[in-house]
Amino acid sequence: MKLLKFPIVLFSLCLIVGIALNQWLDLVIDWVIYAFLGLLVVFFILYYLGKYQMNKTIWFGLTTMLLMISGGVLIHHFHQPILHHSHYTHYVKNQTSAKFLLEISDVLKPNIYNDRYYAKVISYDDEPVHGKLLLNISQDSLAKALHVGEIIAVTTKPENLPGVKNPHQFDYKAYLERQYVYSQINTKYSEILQTNQHVISISYYAAKFRNHTVKQLEFYGLAGDELAVVKAMLLGQRQDLSEDIQNNFVSAGAIHILAISGLHIGIILYLLNWLLKPFEYLKNGIYIKTIILILLLWGYAVVAGLSPSVVRAVTMFTAVAIAINLKRANNIYNTLAVSAFILLLFKPNFLFEVGFQMSYTAVIGIVSIQPVLVKLLTPKFWLPRKIWEIFTVTIAAQASVLPISIYYFHQFPSLFFLSNLVIIPFLGVILGFGFFIMIFASLGVMYSWIVNLYSYIISGLNLFIEWIAGYESFLIKDIPVSILELVALFILISTLVGLIEKQTARRLVWTLTSIVIFQLAHVITLKSTENTAMIVFHKTAESMIGIKTGRHLQLYSNTDSLDTNQNLLRNYKVGNRIKSIETAPLGNVLQYENKLILVVDSLGIYNVNFKPDVVILRDSPKINLTRLINELGPPQIVADGSNYASYVERWQATCDQKEIPFHSTRQMGFYIIDK
Repeated sequence: MKLLKFPIVLFSLCLIVGIALNQWLDLVIDWVIYAFLGLLVVFFILYYLGKYQMNKTIWFGLTTMLLMISGGVLIHHFHQPILHHSHYTHYVKNQTSAKFLLEISDVLKPNIYNDRYYAKVISYDDEPVHGKLLLNISQDSLAKALHVGEIIAVTTKPENLPGVKNPHQFDYKAYLERQYVYSQINTKYSEILQTNQHVISISYYAAKFRNHTVKQLEFYGLAGDELAVVKAMLLGQRQDLSEDIQNNFVSAGAIHILAISGLHIGIILYLLNWLLKPFEYLKNGIYIKTIILILLLWGYAVVAGLSPSVVRAVTMFTAVAIAINLKRANNIYNTLAVSAFILLLFKPNFLFEVGFQMSYTAVIGIVSIQPVLVKLLTPKFWLPRKIWEIFTVTIAAQASVLPISIYYFHQFPSLFFLSNLVIIPFLGVILGFGFFIMIFASLGVMYSWIVNLYSYIISGLNLFIEWIAGYESFLIKDIPVSILELVALFILISTLVGLIEKQTARRLVWTLTSIVIFQLAHVITLKSTENTAMIVFHKTAESMIGIKTGRHLQLYSNTDSLDTNQNLLRNYKVGNRIKSIETAPLGNVLQYENKLILVVDSLGIYNVNFKPDVVILRDSPKINLTRLINELGPPQIVADGSNYASYVERWQATCDQKEIPFHSTRQMGFYIIDK
């Protein structure tokens, strides 16, 4: 609780609360504005009344906190570009194609079918607008890829972002909306008009430098997985990483090596601080050194594409660089709070990114937990002492991010300490050597044998990671954690560290209490999953219906051999704590509780002597839906992912005409009946 004595820490926490409230609650923004203005008046009154006092009153502190919370709400609200009248979504007409003039802003990792880009909208039917959308272009080996800053024209109709198709699936639509992307365009390279114009900006020149550097590295012999890893580690470009390489780093608990993060920027700051040390001997040299340090850090951030992880890390270590070099008597938590406060002022949606949460949690864990752990053992000799320090740093970072990591990814790489113990001591050399090669290769003054040597080092890194990842039994998967258990885990870790630091009866009581809190959170979570439900899952060209009873799932499918480990079912099993699954062929009649469900398959036979509560259409049955509705009068009709799109559109029109609720899993995702 000593942290709360630092004003900037409190301000940052209040700002976070405000941003979160606006994200999760449907607040009336006018009332928030009135509250903010009223609190601002009260703030100045209390400040004036108490300016001659050594300590402000409790009312001044409470007003300040409420002011920051309401400010956080307003900052998050007014950062939504869709609120602006000139946003393209206000101009788009339904079912109408229009001419879009777009600027390519980011090149994304392609999927199996499409090259993917973020694009800024310059105009819509020659009307100046703004906004950002997702551009999906069907892959074409003969087409020329697009580059950052390139201006293109395409006549098409924007589409809604696809929502969640199945329970507990990653919500890609919500993720894109947090990037201020609200629509997508699906097109082909042949339908794009390349204007041969570019938006000249810092991002454009940074992208040109990256492309030039990569070509030079290829010229000197760097290729394949080694080049992909170098691009990820040094240039922040992960598009070319193979799925195997990514999976290996994830399984080994070393995925942070492939993303430019606080670890990389911290090492870069250490190297630059050492290289620029001679400036300290000049008059005002410390200020010159600090300015150069900051410029170099942000110059590197620009070259790396100003991705959220890079911006976070550079902002954090800019504050650290100022504190270190200008000899400010500063608490590390103050420094972290300042960087977080500045980031969230300008990018409030960063708060909801996993990287933001994990990076700050990891740093807080290192500075608070590692000093406690390192005192547990004091090796006499230098090498064991350094190994122990690295080990405790790794344990501290992993322990602090463990709850968040399991909450989002539901797995734990138990060999993380081994991979990090080997990699981290050499990461400075790998990064430093890499920057040396990258700079001189871009200038065209590099020897191929030096690049080949570096390629062997990266290859060795990949092989080591692959070896660690090969011990699959040490990767614990499918670990369910609810939001209640997440909070309880953080409380438990905090009290446990406190007990390790100082063994007192009071701290033991707090630790035992936190264990009880975690057990209660676990029991409450289990109770919440012991419901019953019937789910029509969405899967293209297949039918899958599940009836959940407590922690048991009965699956009905039209396939002979159903893989219960596929992602669709794994997500559902983890999210609902399912312990057992039984499979059976999908028949034409199902019963759930007191409801009767009629399944009409490709044969189109529905000669039944009961009135179904739900009719499920699968495998594109050739039926007259109007006749079925007239004969059976179902209150709900569902079409799953096994039907042709044209059939579903026709059924939708019929149901609209007959005023019967119609649910297409293709458009609306899974259908559920719960008790």
